[in-house]
Amino acid sequence: MDGMLIFWILIVTGAVWTVIWLKVMTGGTGEAVSYAEIAPKVTRLRKWLTYLLLLVGIVAIVGAWQSLPYAKIRTETLGTPQQTIAVTGHQWYWTFGENNTPVAPEIPVGVPVAFEVTAADVNHDFAIYSPKGRLVTQVQAMPGYTNRLIHLFEEAGTYTVRCLELCRVPHHTMITQLTVK
Repeated sequence: MDGMLIFWILIVTGAVWTVIWLKVMTGGTGEAVSYAEIAPKVTRLRKWLTYLLLLVGIVAIVGAWQSLPYAKIRTETLGTPQQTIAVTGHQWYWTFGENNTPVAPEIPVGVPVAFEVTAADVNHDFAIYSPKGRLVTQVQAMPGYTNRLIHLFEEAGTYTVRCLELCRVPHHTMITQLTVK
C-alpha cells in the first residue's frame, strides 16, 4: 500500500473522529450542554470510536508494512543483489570492502546492489544522494550491527554519500562518492 494513501486515510479518519466528537459534545445543536446529559452517549461513542480507530490503525500498519524498505521485501521487489559492498562508517570518513579502502567500487546501473553497512565507532547514517542532489536511499550505520540496504541505481552518474547522523564536530566532512556506470 502506498505511504501517501495511508497518510490520507489517517488524516481523514482523524477529521471524521473530530467532527463526531464535536457533534456529540454540543448535543448536535451547536450549543454547549452539560456532561450529565451526554455521558451515556459519550461512553458508547467512545467505545465505538476506539474500536474503529484501532481497526483503521491495524489496517494502515499492515498496509504500510509491505512498503517498508526491509531487505527481504527489497529483494522480492528488486531481485537478488548482483553485487554486495561492505561499508564502514568511521569518524569522519567511509571505507568500502574487506580491505577498508576509502574508494568505493564501481556500481553497475540497472542491477540491485546490497550495501552491508556498519560503523567502527559511533552511529552514522549512510545516505546516498543522486547526481541531481536528491536523497535516494539511506540506512543507519551502527557499531556492532550490520544493516543490509538493497538499492537499484536507475541512472548512471556520480552519487554522493553523506552521513546524516551528527557524529561530532567535523561530521559535515564525512562525504564520499559512488560511481555508477
